[in-house]
Amino acid sequence: MINSLIVAGVIALSTVMFATLAGFAFAKLRFKGRNILLMLVIGTMMVPPQLGVVPLFMMMSELGWSQQLPAVIFPTLVSAVGVFFMRQYLSEALPDELVEAGRVDGAHSLRIFWSIVLPVARPAMAVLFMITFVHAWNDFFWPFVVLDMTNPTVPVALTQLSAGYVRDQSLIMAGALLGTLPLAAYSIGLNLIALIFMVALGLASATAVRVGIAHGRHDLKDMVLAGWVGLGVNSVVMVLLGAVLWLFARPIAEAISSAGGAPCSSK
Repeated sequence: MINSLIVAGVIALSTVMFATLAGFAFAKLRFKGRNILLMLVIGTMMVPPQLGVVPLFMMMSELGWSQQLPAVIFPTLVSAVGVFFMRQYLSEALPDELVEAGRVDGAHSLRIFWSIVLPVARPAMAVLFMITFVHAWNDFFWPFVVLDMTNPTVPVALTQLSAGYVRDQSLIMAGALLGTLPLAAYSIGLNLIALIFMVALGLASATAVRVGIAHGRHDLKDMVLAGWVGLGVNSVVMVLLGAVLWLFARPIAEAISSAGGAPCSSK
C-alpha cells in the first residue's frame, strides 16, 4: 500500500504541475508552432498506450529501473489529458489583462505563473489531482508488466490473492476492500474540506439573511435554509461512512494478517 501511495502521489503532483505549466503556455503565451504542438499533444491521446509497452519496457531495463517504482512513475509524470484540461480551463478563467498587467509590472513568465496563474488555476488543479490520483492508484496494466511480486502496487498485489488452485474468496474480497480504503479516506478528506467551506459559506449566508431580513428582504431565507439542510445531510453521510470504515477495517486487516497475505495452497 505504501508503494501505491508513493506512485499515485508523485504522479498526481507532477501531472498537476507540468500540466498547469504546459496549459498556461498553450493558453496565454504566443510562440511559433503553438497550435501545431497542441495538436500533437492532443493526437497522442488517440494512440493506445499498449503500443508502447515493449519499447518502454526495454528502455526501463536499460536504465536499470526494471522491477522498481521509478519505472512506473517516470513514464506517467505528465499526461496529454491533463495538459488539454488545464489549457481549456486557463483559456477561459484567466483574463489576458492579468497577464498583460504582470508584463507591464516587469514580471517574467515564471513570476506570472507563480503569482497570477496558480491562484486562478487552483480549482482545476484540485480536480486534476483527484482524477490523476485515483487513476494512478487503480492502474494495473503497466505496473503488472514492469513490477514483480516483491515490490508491487495494490492492484498487482491483489492478483497474488487470487493465485493458486484453491481461491479463498473471502480473502480476495477483504484485500479488495483494504485496497479501496485509502481512496475512501481520500474522498472523506475532500468532503471534510468541502464541509469547512460550506460552513464558512453558511455562516456568511446567515449573516447576509439577517441583514436582508432587517431591510425587508425575505427571499434569501429559503435559499440559506436549503443550504443548511444540504450541509446537515453531508455531515450525517460522512459520519456514517467513518463509522463503517472504523468497524470493518481493523477486523479485515487482522484477518488478512493472520492468513499471511499469501494465496491459498492447493489441497
